Amino acid sequence: MEGEDDRPEAAAERRANRPYRRFVGLLFAALLLVVAFGVLRGVIQRLDRLPSVESFTPPDRVDDRALRACAEDLDRLEARIRTTAGRSFARDPRAPETPDWQEESEQLETERLRIVARCRLHESGTDAVVTDLTTAADQLETMLRSYNLLFDRHAADGEKASMEVRAALERALAALRSR
Repeated sequence: MEGEDDRPEAAAERRANRPYRRFVGLLFAALLLVVAFGVLRGVIQRLDRLPSVESFTPPDRVDDRALRACAEDLDRLEARIRTTAGRSFARDPRAPETPDWQEESEQLETERLRIVARCRLHESGTDAVVTDLTTAADQLETMLRSYNLLFDRHAADGEKASMEVRAALERALAALRSR
Protein backbone atom coordinates (compact mmCIF):
# COMPACT_ATOMS: atom_id res chain seq x y z
CA MET A 1 0.00 0.00 0.00
CA GLU A 2 2.87 2.30 0.64
CA GLY A 3 3.93 2.03 -3.04
CA GLU A 4 0.47 3.14 -4.13
CA ASP A 5 0.73 6.29 -2.00
CA ASP A 6 4.09 7.18 -3.60
CA ARG A 7 2.77 6.94 -7.13
CA PRO A 8 0.89 10.22 -7.21
CA GLU A 9 3.88 11.98 -5.66
CA ALA A 10 6.28 10.36 -8.15
CA ALA A 11 4.04 11.35 -11.04
CA ALA A 12 3.84 14.89 -9.71
CA GLU A 13 7.63 14.97 -9.35
CA ARG A 14 8.08 13.70 -12.93
CA ARG A 15 5.72 16.41 -14.17
CA ALA A 16 7.60 19.02 -12.18
CA ASN A 17 10.95 17.83 -13.62
CA ARG A 18 9.69 17.60 -17.21
CA PRO A 19 10.96 21.10 -18.23
CA TYR A 20 14.34 20.31 -16.71
CA ARG A 21 14.58 17.01 -18.62
CA ARG A 22 13.61 18.77 -21.84
CA PHE A 23 16.26 21.43 -21.22
CA VAL A 24 18.95 18.78 -20.65
CA GLY A 25 17.88 16.96 -23.83
CA LEU A 26 18.05 20.17 -25.86
CA LEU A 27 21.42 21.03 -24.33
CA PHE A 28 22.74 17.58 -25.24
CA ALA A 29 21.41 17.87 -28.82
CA ALA A 30 23.00 21.31 -29.17
CA LEU A 31 26.31 19.95 -27.90
CA LEU A 32 26.19 17.12 -30.44
CA LEU A 33 25.47 19.61 -33.22
CA VAL A 34 28.42 21.79 -32.20
CA VAL A 35 30.77 18.79 -32.13
CA ALA A 36 29.51 17.54 -35.51
CA PHE A 37 29.91 21.03 -36.98
CA GLY A 38 33.48 21.24 -35.65
CA VAL A 39 34.44 17.88 -37.11
CA LEU A 40 32.88 18.71 -40.46
CA ARG A 41 34.58 22.09 -40.53
CA GLY A 42 37.96 20.46 -39.80
CA VAL A 43 37.50 17.98 -42.64
CA ILE A 44 36.54 20.74 -45.05
CA GLN A 45 39.54 22.87 -44.05
CA ARG A 46 41.86 19.89 -44.53
CA LEU A 47 40.46 19.26 -47.99
CA ASP A 48 40.64 22.94 -48.92
CA ARG A 49 44.37 23.03 -48.20
CA LEU A 50 45.08 20.36 -50.80
CA PRO A 51 45.51 21.63 -54.35
CA SER A 52 43.17 20.55 -57.11
CA VAL A 53 43.91 19.55 -60.69
CA GLU A 54 42.46 22.84 -61.91
CA SER A 55 45.18 24.78 -60.02
CA PHE A 56 47.81 23.43 -62.44
CA THR A 57 47.97 24.61 -66.05
CA PRO A 58 47.57 21.71 -68.46
CA PRO A 59 49.28 21.73 -71.86
CA ASP A 60 47.25 22.36 -74.99
CA ARG A 61 47.99 18.96 -76.49
CA VAL A 62 49.23 15.62 -75.11
CA ASP A 63 50.97 13.31 -77.55
CA ASP A 64 52.29 9.73 -77.21
CA ARG A 65 55.69 10.90 -76.02
CA ALA A 66 54.08 12.94 -73.25
CA LEU A 67 51.87 10.00 -72.26
CA ARG A 68 54.97 7.77 -72.05
CA ALA A 69 56.64 10.34 -69.80
CA CYS A 70 53.50 10.44 -67.65
CA ALA A 71 53.49 6.65 -67.36
CA GLU A 72 57.12 6.71 -66.26
CA ASP A 73 56.41 9.51 -63.79
CA LEU A 74 53.49 7.58 -62.31
CA ASP A 75 55.72 4.51 -62.01
CA ARG A 76 58.40 6.51 -60.18
CA LEU A 77 55.77 8.12 -57.99
CA GLU A 78 54.40 4.72 -57.00
CA ALA A 79 57.90 3.60 -56.01
CA ARG A 80 58.42 6.83 -54.02
CA ILE A 81 55.11 6.35 -52.20
CA ARG A 82 56.09 2.83 -51.16
CA THR A 83 59.60 3.89 -50.13
CA THR A 84 58.39 6.92 -48.19
CA ALA A 85 55.68 4.92 -46.44
CA GLY A 86 58.16 2.19 -45.52
CA ARG A 87 60.63 4.74 -44.16
CA SER A 88 57.87 6.47 -42.18
CA PHE A 89 56.60 3.22 -40.67
CA ALA A 90 60.12 2.11 -39.78
CA ARG A 91 61.22 5.40 -38.22
CA ASP A 92 62.25 5.65 -34.61
CA PRO A 93 59.58 7.71 -32.85
CA ARG A 94 62.21 9.14 -30.51
CA ALA A 95 64.24 10.60 -33.39
CA PRO A 96 62.89 14.08 -34.14
CA GLU A 97 64.88 14.53 -37.35
CA THR A 98 62.80 12.04 -39.31
CA PRO A 99 60.37 13.63 -41.75
CA ASP A 100 56.66 13.67 -40.99
CA TRP A 101 54.48 11.30 -43.05
CA GLN A 102 51.65 13.83 -43.29
CA GLU A 103 53.89 16.44 -44.91
CA GLU A 104 55.44 13.92 -47.27
CA SER A 105 52.09 12.46 -48.28
CA GLU A 106 50.80 15.94 -49.13
CA GLN A 107 53.86 16.50 -51.34
CA LEU A 108 53.28 13.13 -53.03
CA GLU A 109 49.61 13.96 -53.61
CA THR A 110 50.60 17.32 -55.11
CA GLU A 111 53.02 15.57 -57.43
CA ARG A 112 50.28 13.12 -58.46
CA LEU A 113 47.97 16.02 -59.23
CA ARG A 114 50.69 17.70 -61.33
CA ILE A 115 51.05 14.54 -63.40
CA VAL A 116 47.28 14.25 -63.81
CA ALA A 117 47.08 17.89 -64.95
CA ARG A 118 50.12 17.64 -67.23
CA CYS A 119 48.72 14.58 -68.99
CA ARG A 120 45.12 15.84 -68.84
CA LEU A 121 44.04 12.60 -67.19
CA HIS A 122 41.13 14.32 -65.45
CA GLU A 123 39.41 14.85 -68.79
CA SER A 124 37.33 12.06 -70.26
CA GLY A 125 38.73 10.37 -73.33
CA THR A 126 38.43 7.26 -75.44
CA ASP A 127 42.13 6.39 -75.69
CA ALA A 128 42.89 3.12 -73.86
CA VAL A 129 46.30 4.40 -72.73
CA VAL A 130 44.74 7.50 -71.16
CA THR A 131 42.14 5.32 -69.45
CA ASP A 132 44.85 3.07 -68.00
CA LEU A 133 46.91 6.06 -66.86
CA THR A 134 43.82 7.59 -65.26
CA THR A 135 43.17 4.31 -63.43
CA ALA A 136 46.80 4.23 -62.27
CA ALA A 137 46.62 7.82 -61.00
CA ASP A 138 43.34 7.13 -59.20
CA GLN A 139 44.78 4.01 -57.58
CA LEU A 140 47.83 5.98 -56.44
CA GLU A 141 45.43 8.35 -54.69
CA THR A 142 43.71 5.36 -53.07
CA MET A 143 47.08 3.98 -52.04
CA LEU A 144 48.05 7.28 -50.41
CA ARG A 145 44.74 7.40 -48.54
CA SER A 146 45.25 3.84 -47.36
CA TYR A 147 48.76 4.60 -46.11
CA ASN A 148 47.42 7.72 -44.36
CA LEU A 149 44.87 5.62 -42.47
CA LEU A 150 47.45 2.98 -41.62
CA PHE A 151 49.96 5.57 -40.45
CA ASP A 152 47.40 7.28 -38.22
CA ARG A 153 46.67 3.93 -36.61
CA HIS A 154 50.40 3.17 -36.36
CA ALA A 155 51.09 6.56 -34.74
CA ALA A 156 48.35 5.91 -32.19
CA ASP A 157 49.35 2.37 -31.24
CA GLY A 158 52.51 1.14 -32.96
CA GLU A 159 54.85 3.97 -32.01
CA LYS A 160 53.81 3.76 -28.37
CA ALA A 161 54.50 0.02 -28.38
CA SER A 162 57.84 0.63 -30.09
CA MET A 163 58.89 3.09 -27.40
CA GLU A 164 57.86 0.66 -24.67
CA VAL A 165 59.87 -2.11 -26.36
CA ARG A 166 62.93 0.14 -26.55
CA ALA A 167 62.61 1.17 -22.90
CA ALA A 168 62.19 -2.44 -21.74
CA LEU A 169 65.15 -3.62 -23.79
CA GLU A 170 67.37 -0.81 -22.49
CA ARG A 171 66.44 -1.69 -18.89
CA ALA A 172 67.12 -5.39 -19.53
CA LEU A 173 70.48 -4.69 -21.19
CA ALA A 174 71.50 -2.36 -18.38
CA ALA A 175 70.59 -5.02 -15.81
CA LEU A 176 72.53 -7.65 -17.71
CA ARG A 177 75.61 -5.40 -17.93
CA SER A 178 75.56 -4.85 -14.18
CA ARG A 179 75.62 -8.58 -13.42
